[in-house]
Amino acid sequence: MSTTLGTEQAPQDSRSVTESVLHAIADELDADLLDLEPLHDAVDPDALETIFDDTSSTNRNTGSVTFESNGCAVTVAANGSVTVQAMTTSNE
Repeated sequence: MSTTLGTEQAPQDSRSVTESVLHAIADELDADLLDLEPLHDAVDPDALETIFDDTSSTNRNTGSVTFESNGCAVTVAANGSVTVQAMTTSNE
């Protein structure tokens, strides 16, 4: 894992969770969104949206989902914030 803090994005009402994830990955890698591997190669985007979907009957304020995508560790928290950290491989 990288020793840098990575990229963190606060929840944005104008973006879906999957859009926030993709933008955070692109920011962390300093890459264009179109150059990223599809998110569905790492996680089911519909399931991710469902997990973090606002419901009037549920107050989700704890928990997170972590997965790897595009060479990054991605964590989506219950409040919708996204943290991305590029993973490095050691050459020993």
